[in-house]
Amino acid sequence: MLCSDGQGGVFLAFQDNVIPPRILIDRFSGLGNKVFAGNAVSPALLDQTAVGLVSDGGTGAIVTWEDHRNGVFDQVFAQRILSDGAIAPGWPATGLVGART
Repeated sequence: MLCSDGQGGVFLAFQDNVIPPRILIDRFSGLGNKVFAGNAVSPALLDQTAVGLVSDGGTGAIVTWEDHRNGVFDQVFAQRILSDGAIAPGWPATGLVGART
């Protein structure tokens, strides 16, 4: 998944091929240079799948994914990533869990 970084470059979020799979994010400048690469969006150790990615409306991005860490059903999580690859202040390191309906 790709989205704008608000500065002429892009964020790239993807599922890696390790076991268990996890979601990683890279950022490339408008010139194609890597700003950061392979940052995990969550340290949770269970399968992370179904990645989504949108701009945060500024210079960061919001990554979404599903994982099965509660042991009963998949839940949707989100993480806000800043332009330097850091997790945004106030966002949990393991991701913000979505409500189950």
